[in-house]
Amino acid sequence: MVGAFERQLCLTLVRPVPDSTTASTDRKHTHLLSTDIPTFLETSLASITRSQSSRHELIATWALETGLAKVRQIVEADFAFTYSVTKLMFDPHCVIFLNILSRISQEQRLFSLTLEKAVGTIYNVVYGLHGNRAVGFFRRVVAWLTRQWTEMPQGPSNYDQVLLHTTDVILSTIIQNHEAVVQPELRSLVKELANCSSLATSTLDSDGSISVDMRHVKENIRMMQDLLGTTEGAGATSKKAQPAVVLSERGAAPVDGPGQLSVDGPRHDNDHRTITGIRVLPTLSEIWLSRRPDFLPTRDSLHGPESHHDRGIRRLLDTHFRLLREDTAGVLRDTVRVILEHWDALAHETRSRERRKILRAHSPTPVRIYLNAHVQQVRSDGMKGIQIDVGFDQSPRARTLKVAQRREYWRRSGALREGPALLALIDGKVDEDIKLVFLQVSQRNLGLKATEGSNAAEGVCDLVSDSRRAMITLRLPGSPSREDLSNLVSLTGHRLIPSSSRSLVLVEFPAVLYNSFEGILRRLQELYTDPSSIPLTTWIAPRDDSYALPPDPTSTITAYKDRKVLVSLPTYLVNETLDLSSIPKAPEIGENLTHTELPITLYPGQDTGVLCEQLSKRTTLDPGQAEALVSALTNEVALIQGPPGTGKSYVGIQIARCLLTNRQVLGPGPILCVCYTNHALDQFLEGLLDSGISKILRLGGPSKSNRLDLLSIDSYKRSDKIPRIPGKGRVVQESKHHLDNLAWQIGEICEKIAQPGTRMVKEFLIRRSPNHAKQITQAVPIRDSDNVAIWLEGNAPGDLSGNGGERSLDQLLSIDLWTLKNDERCRLFSHWHEAARADLILHFHNLVRLHAREKQRHTALFHQEDAQLFGMVDVVGVTTASLANNIDLLRSLPARVLICEEAGEVLESHFLAALLPSLQHAILIGDHLQLRPKIANRRLSMEYNQIGPKYSLDQSLFERLANLAFHDHHASSGTVGGVSRGLRRFPVAQLSHQRRMHPSIASLVRETIYPKLQDHPWTSAYPEIAGMRRRLFWLDHRQPEDPDDPDDPMQSKTNAWEANLVIALVKHLCRQGRYRPGDIAILTPYIAQLRLLQDRLEDVAKLIIHADDLDNLDGPDSMEDTAHIDYTRGSSRRQIIGTGKLLDELRLATVDNFQGDEATVVIVSLVRSNKYQNCGFLKTPNRINVLLSRAKHGMYIIGDAKTASSAPMWKSVIAMLEEGQNIGPKIELQCSRHGDRQIFVSSPEDFLVQAPEGGCDQRCAWRLPCGHRCMVKCHSNTLHEAVQCLEPCPRMRECGHVCQRRCHQPCGECIQTVPNVTLPCGHTTDIACRQQKYLSLVQCTKMVTKKIPQCGHAARVLCSCHDITKMQCTEFCGAALDCGHTCRRRCSTCRSAVYQTHGACTVRCGRAFTTCSHTCSQPCHPSTPCPPCQQPCEVRCKHSQCPGKCSDPCPPCAEKCGWSCSHREGVCELPCAVPCNTIPCDLRCTKTLACGHQCPSVCGERCPDATLCQKCGAEAVRSRIVDLISMGTYHNINADEDPLVFLSCNHFYTVSSLDGAMGLKDYYDVDPDTGKVVRPKPSRRVANGESTILGCPECRTPLRNIDRYNRIVKKALLDESTRRFIVKANRDLGTLLDELGSWEVIVDKERAKLVGSWPESTTSSAAKKSTEVQAAVAEYQHTARHLESRIEKFIKSVAAVEQPYGKMNNLLATFLARQQSGGMPHPAMPMDESAVQTGFHLRGRCLQIRFAWAMLWDYRTISVNISVDSRIRDELREVIGRKFDEVTAKCLAIKEASQMANFLPQQVESMVFYVLFSSLAVRHAEESDCPLSEMASIEHIEEVSQVLRECESIVAAHPGTLAFLRNDIDKARKLFRGDTFYTAVTTEETRQVYQAMATQFSGTGHWYYCRNNHPFTIGECGMPTEAAQCPQCGEGVGGYDHQPLPGVRRAEDLEAAYGDD
Repeated sequence: MVGAFERQLCLTLVRPVPDSTTASTDRKHTHLLSTDIPTFLETSLASITRSQSSRHELIATWALETGLAKVRQIVEADFAFTYSVTKLMFDPHCVIFLNILSRISQEQRLFSLTLEKAVGTIYNVVYGLHGNRAVGFFRRVVAWLTRQWTEMPQGPSNYDQVLLHTTDVILSTIIQNHEAVVQPELRSLVKELANCSSLATSTLDSDGSISVDMRHVKENIRMMQDLLGTTEGAGATSKKAQPAVVLSERGAAPVDGPGQLSVDGPRHDNDHRTITGIRVLPTLSEIWLSRRPDFLPTRDSLHGPESHHDRGIRRLLDTHFRLLREDTAGVLRDTVRVILEHWDALAHETRSRERRKILRAHSPTPVRIYLNAHVQQVRSDGMKGIQIDVGFDQSPRARTLKVAQRREYWRRSGALREGPALLALIDGKVDEDIKLVFLQVSQRNLGLKATEGSNAAEGVCDLVSDSRRAMITLRLPGSPSREDLSNLVSLTGHRLIPSSSRSLVLVEFPAVLYNSFEGILRRLQELYTDPSSIPLTTWIAPRDDSYALPPDPTSTITAYKDRKVLVSLPTYLVNETLDLSSIPKAPEIGENLTHTELPITLYPGQDTGVLCEQLSKRTTLDPGQAEALVSALTNEVALIQGPPGTGKSYVGIQIARCLLTNRQVLGPGPILCVCYTNHALDQFLEGLLDSGISKILRLGGPSKSNRLDLLSIDSYKRSDKIPRIPGKGRVVQESKHHLDNLAWQIGEICEKIAQPGTRMVKEFLIRRSPNHAKQITQAVPIRDSDNVAIWLEGNAPGDLSGNGGERSLDQLLSIDLWTLKNDERCRLFSHWHEAARADLILHFHNLVRLHAREKQRHTALFHQEDAQLFGMVDVVGVTTASLANNIDLLRSLPARVLICEEAGEVLESHFLAALLPSLQHAILIGDHLQLRPKIANRRLSMEYNQIGPKYSLDQSLFERLANLAFHDHHASSGTVGGVSRGLRRFPVAQLSHQRRMHPSIASLVRETIYPKLQDHPWTSAYPEIAGMRRRLFWLDHRQPEDPDDPDDPMQSKTNAWEANLVIALVKHLCRQGRYRPGDIAILTPYIAQLRLLQDRLEDVAKLIIHADDLDNLDGPDSMEDTAHIDYTRGSSRRQIIGTGKLLDELRLATVDNFQGDEATVVIVSLVRSNKYQNCGFLKTPNRINVLLSRAKHGMYIIGDAKTASSAPMWKSVIAMLEEGQNIGPKIELQCSRHGDRQIFVSSPEDFLVQAPEGGCDQRCAWRLPCGHRCMVKCHSNTLHEAVQCLEPCPRMRECGHVCQRRCHQPCGECIQTVPNVTLPCGHTTDIACRQQKYLSLVQCTKMVTKKIPQCGHAARVLCSCHDITKMQCTEFCGAALDCGHTCRRRCSTCRSAVYQTHGACTVRCGRAFTTCSHTCSQPCHPSTPCPPCQQPCEVRCKHSQCPGKCSDPCPPCAEKCGWSCSHREGVCELPCAVPCNTIPCDLRCTKTLACGHQCPSVCGERCPDATLCQKCGAEAVRSRIVDLISMGTYHNINADEDPLVFLSCNHFYTVSSLDGAMGLKDYYDVDPDTGKVVRPKPSRRVANGESTILGCPECRTPLRNIDRYNRIVKKALLDESTRRFIVKANRDLGTLLDELGSWEVIVDKERAKLVGSWPESTTSSAAKKSTEVQAAVAEYQHTARHLESRIEKFIKSVAAVEQPYGKMNNLLATFLARQQSGGMPHPAMPMDESAVQTGFHLRGRCLQIRFAWAMLWDYRTISVNISVDSRIRDELREVIGRKFDEVTAKCLAIKEASQMANFLPQQVESMVFYVLFSSLAVRHAEESDCPLSEMASIEHIEEVSQVLRECESIVAAHPGTLAFLRNDIDKARKLFRGDTFYTAVTTEETRQVYQAMATQFSGTGHWYYCRNNHPFTIGECGMPTEAAQCPQCGEGVGGYDHQPLPGVRRAEDLEAAYGDD
């Protein structure tokens, strides 16, 4: 029932119980009157016995200050020994008080997490200062008990209960107060209690039994004696720990004690006397610094009085903790030590072979090593805790793979999987500075969206995407220690310590599973702390004096009557009767059962022998099973040994049924079923389900059974079967919020870890040493600079006193830090850095501990709800590891009975961890002669035969008890049967009848291990194995095992030859058609062999017999009656054969994982075959026992008998097989048809030859149902039924045709072709015979022409196509589109029966770019401008070619021009990009061509080829027209007077013609008389506007390589580059405008985030340091810095010096400066920056101040928000105040420049922002309590008013151009007037105007200048068609009828080079 109990639990889990120092209450209620104490005690007793909720409320109340005062008052009260009216009496008052305290301690054992603090507080008060209060109280209680027994010889009636409560309370006091173990008074009290107990047990009850209470009393006293050391020889425990040497067994070297008990002191920082202080995982000190062997208790220490420092149950817990930790964490310790010792070889990839050799020789466990690891990031998660991203070198096998292949590689790989495996991140390069941290995989990202090259090496975030590097996300296991976090901080390497650049090594331990042992070890530590919660300690931790008691009549004598220990009844069964009628009746009894027969019952004092006989006769139990069941029900600790096949699981199920049938006796709790493996647990739980027990809860990992999945706790939750706890959701949310808050704080620490060391030191100094921080920061005034780094890199003279000695740190800290030398600064920095690091780690550790504690509380909130399931189920099933890991949930499980299945496989430490406080009965079912528990360290196993201590870790509790001898102090001397009369054995019920194996198979284990094992009669009736001559055989071979795989860290073994033979044998057996899926099992001892078999069987297909039809195929083979063959093909045989994978029919398993399973036929692959005769771990008898006992009908072993014979048991088995002739190099098969044939096979190939189809090598020859003879090889009847006859079909059809199909195919309708059949349409065709009946349905295939009605086009279609409307027309559409093009899509695409649409035009745009000679290649886009040209730039000269794109401006060539001719001296020295001022030569070239004639070219240009000679050239060449004026031909012109120019396109013209075409006179002054060039004309930035042809008159090829015209060409190239510059700048400006709009959206979110993170007057905000304030403001400012830097970069890129003319002018100026002094500009090309005003520099600066205004107003918005932390606001005010002078100066500079260049929008904008900044400065001064003076205020008003009026007048004069700025002016006026609702966001109108201005320059329009030389473009025809204004100055730029307005001219200088003609 959900109620106050659950609510109280929620409150208790979240709010710790208040202690006596913090609780507040009225003092008058803390003291009780003596008359009120009885009422208080009675009320408390009623509360604690009412319900769990009332018990918890009472404990919480007693733990308050008022309750503690009352407890103290009662403990110190003077109780009267006899009846008293004025005083409290021992009976009943003290007795009630002891009863309450006893129940409180019992409740705490069930709910330790919830009640631990409260109960501890109560018992602390009971104990008092130094135990004085407890000693006095308990002495009075013991005195009263002694007096009661003295006065009443039989003792009072409640004496046993009072004694039990007393011992409970004293034991709890000792456990809750560690100081109590050294109290000598308590020891004496315990001795007196022991005397009282002895007196009480000396007199038996009326029925001759010892009461249950007295049994618990004795257990409590024994435990107190162990804790206090009051038993003989236990003094070392109670005295102060002294170094001691313990003698080991067999006279070996003495064993040095642990921790402080060691002679030489603790070995390392993890060596402690008690196990509670030992960390689970090894520490670095334990691994590297210590070489002394750790203390390990031997197996004899459990019973030797002087061989261990602890006693009793603590000795057992200590022993198993240390041994289990050595087997797990010890393996880690030794492996890491090996890695560190061989670091140089293991940490380098180039030495991979040596690495494998070292690991194979020295590593005790498999490892995988990942090199060059680096911590990429450390972060925090609310639920997962700390997450560490570690990058490392990609696996060598995966580096050469593609992404998809690499993903598959990692998917199949077992490496780095999310799970319990441990990893270690190690830095072992320097022995003195080793760092190590253990980790687990948290997330394994396979990069499902990764593509090749999608991630750079530095940014890898998964295992797949990069071929060189990989990344895995790891986490810290458990609760990390401070040392772990310190190492993690150090391993972050360069992110924290600048000098650290060492790469790390990531090591994976795939065989060390943390979750499988950590919970067990933690549980053992918990039990060691409070051993009182462990039940059944009498048998689990036996003592030498355990049986020095009178015989206990309650102990039922088991069937083992000879020298067996008498074990007591379970407490809950004392004086109870059990109904055993739930056991299934024997079949013969069930049919003849009469009503007169009494039910079978188990009652006290019954003769169990008679009961066992009744059970074996009347039920399904055999005699052994009956004895086992009775023994289990009558012994509180029962052992049931079940040899293979004897039905031990069946017995366990019947025991559970009997107990659940007697629910009134069992009590309210469920039965706890515990197994070591999930497999064994699932088998047992499914057996319970099959027996009718359905109320089951399964805990732990997922099950492979669908039935059991429904029984998981998650399934119960999904089905809403768990009641909701009111109020839980709110408490969970509070806890989740707390976790998130802690994770956020941890995340901040993680970010600090990634900071440079100087940042860490700076924050540390600000926090801990502000004076030193002030010294450093104030001396470095640069904002946002790394002050500490600047100080650290500096240097100074140092100590000027002349002492010369090294100054101490204190001296350095006491002087000016800037006077220190560099080495002194480094020393001081190192000191600060270590202090900062220590401070960071301490804070880190505290936060992590708080997070772990809160996470535990958070989990407990869900546990309390889940625990309600315990009252709803009958059985709880769990593995031992899951139980330990979920102990906080299971601790409250009220289970009385524990059933442990396969107990022989369970480590004793695991069993101890499963002992819940409520248990009263433990039933262990198993076989210690089969598999022992698995351990990793052979040195700790029972089979370790080397000289030295024996530890026997793999001995289960089952085996220990079964082999343990107990002392019988009442027995006489002598021996019986070789066993001392003074020794008794623990009773073990052994099952005797096996029902699994055929007797011949069972004999293998009967003759070697189980001599008393009997066979059930039905095992002799098993059928023979189909296809085999013998049912048992060993195929002996000498095929060697495969070499080890060097990349397999597990080093498992394979034998490929054996695998092939196994597959061949399996296929042979499956072909017999006898065995169902799962009947055949393949076993092998090695997982690698299992994987090899699985891979090879995966692709093997076979004929699978359906399970439903197998029952009809089990009869003997027989010939069919051929007289009754049915030839009707329409009703063929029922299909009982199908195809499938052979793997689906088999069971594959390793030997260890098949224990408890069985199969009809078992095939064993032993694998090992080597010259060393090493058979591996299959040499142990236990494992051989399991392997030989799994088969029912037949077993076949494939292996090297010589290798196996090295094991004694294998040698015996081989001898038995040899005796029965069941071993040999060949195995004999048997053919079911030809039984007399001998078929031997010895290799996989022999099966293909001798029995290819499962029979023999002869033909089958049996008749098929069709009458034909079977032509395949001999096979079984089953496969015979599946044969498909391939003969031609013998039947004749009704139509007269013969069937053309195969015999096994149905005939169906006739498909014979009939030619020339006339169809209804009139056409003839060939059709199938069956179609003649339905000619109207035959589709005519002739092609005809038909008209499509929708579009009218004709189409060729099939004659059978009647609905032409559905025809898809394939003609082109051809319709005229709005853009002027015709539609090029298919007609059917554009038209339909309902509508017509043509979609977007797909014709290529083709518009010519004005910045190059290319055309737009995009699809037609009439409404949008063309994008920039993406073709490679064609601009080149004789020196180089431009590498950019056409849309980008070209850099000018800086090489020397080099133009010269023979008629003038020297060459042109100007840079190539500068137009030459050299006068072109008009004379003929004097050189001679190859033909011998004079060159006809003009001087200074290239000479033509001889084929172009004027004298001897071809007629076609000589007749070419070369004079464009007179049209004269080549052979007629006089080359001496008018030489020619030969172009690169092979065209040539006279100089006069080409000079005129190129407009030479526009660039040079020409003598009017002679026509000779005199001088170059001065060239301005803007040309005349006349069109100039810059290419070949015929082909338009540019004349870039003709030096004569370079002045013309270079001028055109400069104009072209200028156009490109304008277009690119315009494009970049548009991008910045878009980014500004995006930023304005983002900054709103960032502002809200900052405001929410820094609220005013909150605890979390106030706790933050000033450095955090500065960091928060800096981070907030960082959101704008990227855009700010982008704008600044744009401004620089559009400066005058960056324009093409500016770059060219710089080249010219540099040249002239080198030629002459003064560096004056060259008069031929003066630089006039105002000639063409692009305005981009001013636009960029306006955008910059607009952005600056938005930032400052945003800061101001936060600074005036009173809900924000005042420190944030002050910091932002400081930022605002520093910016005013800078931004107002920028506004004035922009205004002046814009005014000079007539850029009106920028002029007005700068004035508006000047007003805004000025107004904000005034407000800021007022808000900072520094208002302007009255005079300054008046001047400010007048100035701003004047600026606003000027803005308005300019806008009014140009309303069409500047109207969009009116809104900005209005907003500025409102702010100036004090409006508080101002917004700084750019209006949509302003944004649209800016975007329109950004599109005024296009790459395909025609260029124009306005009157003020502002460029713009007009598209389409290139002439203005409507009146418009210049967007910059408002001057008219449009016109009418394609005519510009006066003063507007076309910018032909910008279009001349590559524009339109």
